[in-house]
Amino acid sequence: MSALRLVRSVWRSFLFFALLVAAVVDCRIRRPKVGAEGAVWIHGWCRRIVGVLGFRCEVEGRVPRGAAVVSNHLSYLDILLYSSMQPFVMVAKTEVRGWPLLSWLTAQAGTVYVQRGGGPKTWPGVNAAMAEAYRSGLPVLFFPEGTTTDGAGVLPFRRGLFHSVLDNGGFVADCGAAIHAGERCGESRRFGG
Repeated sequence: MSALRLVRSVWRSFLFFALLVAAVVDCRIRRPKVGAEGAVWIHGWCRRIVGVLGFRCEVEGRVPRGAAVVSNHLSYLDILLYSSMQPFVMVAKTEVRGWPLLSWLTAQAGTVYVQRGGGPKTWPGVNAAMAEAYRSGLPVLFFPEGTTTDGAGVLPFRRGLFHSVLDNGGFVADCGAAIHAGERCGESRRFGG
């Protein structure tokens, strides 16, 4: 890695962290409601962060509203990039609750936390949380592969969250992510239906 790329990487990491701290301060001042209002608030901050970091997002197709949106999962940046496009209720693993700054921010956005491998004993709680998320009117985004991949293929889907879609009479919109790296990295999203 060249010295210039290293400096740029450190600078972008600093900006990202500074913007996360600014978002926490802003949330303490404005105090958006948890849930849909929080997701709209997070959307604004994600747009700022994506802009400052120099990412470019392109959407092909119509972004669905009030649906379950399923996507491949290439990196943790997927969440930031999706949220920059429009407000979403996200589904995350329970471990995210323990992450500094991000745990509090994701809770404000009404994130549904899922214990991976929790089995049938966790289904009623997850289904209730997902039903609440669908009632918000925002799309609910989850990554059914359950992990990040390099994007070369698709892993088998974990089917647990699809039950909540069926239980709530919802529909699923598929979407795919692709990262195009160059002088400036960007990410594209393609929405299906």
